[in-house]
Amino acid sequence: MKETPQTLWQNAMSFAFAIDKIARDEDDATVGRYSAAAHLLSGFALELVGKAFLLHVEDPTRSRHDLIQLYERVTAHGLDVPADIRVAVEALAPSHKDLAFRYMPPGYKTTVPDLGVFAPSLVSFVREMAIVMAGEERQVVSWLWADRT
Repeated sequence: MKETPQTLWQNAMSFAFAIDKIARDEDDATVGRYSAAAHLLSGFALELVGKAFLLHVEDPTRSRHDLIQLYERVTAHGLDVPADIRVAVEALAPSHKDLAFRYMPPGYKTTVPDLGVFAPSLVSFVREMAIVMAGEERQVVSWLWADRT
């Protein structure tokens, strides 16, 4: 199946909703806002929404899980990335690129953003990207905008 901006965005939105739900859970490292699973999904949500935008502006650059490179390309195309999203990109980038949240090598240590703070911003950012990519047509699938809390 060919990737389109819409399919990438839909997956990013699905991840963002899941992250938002996880972030509301306890501060337990295995299930809550500090869990590796939640940060894995956060990295993928950021990656997918960035790639969706690049496909939308017809930029063929591939990032290979490199969030820093990806968001440099995104901003080079004029997208104003909010400060809290830039902070999350910088915090998640090394572990996302190394696939550390997926494979969790023994003894791996990293600093991660508090998803309790970051998750609502991520959901808003992904939603706003739908408007950016829809342009003047504003053809946004309504069910994706439903409150899923």
